[in-house]
Amino acid sequence: MANPQLENGYLRIANEIAQHLVKTPLLGAEFQILLFIVTKTYGFNKKKDWISLSQFEKGTGLSRPTVVKSLKNLVIKKLVYKSEKFEFWLNKDWEQWVVKTPLLVKYKDTTSKDTLTNIGKDTLTHKRHKTYTKDKPTFSKEKGLPLKTNKKDMKTINYDTQEEIEERPKSNKRDDVIKLALLFDKMATEELGVKITTPKSYFIVLNAINTHKLKPKGIEKIYQDWFANEKTKKEDKSKLSWCLGKDNINSFKVKYK
Repeated sequence: MANPQLENGYLRIANEIAQHLVKTPLLGAEFQILLFIVTKTYGFNKKKDWISLSQFEKGTGLSRPTVVKSLKNLVIKKLVYKSEKFEFWLNKDWEQWVVKTPLLVKYKDTTSKDTLTNIGKDTLTHKRHKTYTKDKPTFSKEKGLPLKTNKKDMKTINYDTQEEIEERPKSNKRDDVIKLALLFDKMATEELGVKITTPKSYFIVLNAINTHKLKPKGIEKIYQDWFANEKTKKEDKSKLSWCLGKDNINSFKVKYK
């Protein structure tokens, strides 16, 4: 049976902030992230705190994509501030919060587009839409659906300016290499307790695969050995180029021959 006690820590927050929070329409995931930030700061008598994505995942039970999206939305709505050092804190000035009540649906034939809030329409969703620039498509009389659609005749339009947005070319980077590059930064961040972002990490991993014929599982094992090895100095643990350097890879192959 749970038996929480104030002696083990408690959350102290002004009633005025709490009263406005309960009136603020947030998604469930956004509220979880917001409450976690408040707990990590006010719950430990801090104004702000460095919180990694791994901590958010573990503390809320949410997936990383959901955590990232919810944090972005909270920052856009100005409920939360984020520093370059990955510190987060609650914006106590509730008058700055960019949150509006959704419009009421008055008629049964009102579309979902008409009931969107300004926030959702302007910053969070429906930022782009497709429009036809040449010949209009032909429609089926029975179902009212387009019979033929030429994708070349479509372009992306910004809702606010009505200007055409240039589509970004698809990346040719390998997904497995990207995952391995991000994995090292994640492990280094958890090991050192500070945010680690390795420049050109994708190309370092790709070179290790192509030059030394390593497989993803082998690289993951090298990562584990690198951080577990007592001979690896603390200041060197964040250096991916050393971890996947020629000397370290050769010694790794000899060790697991």
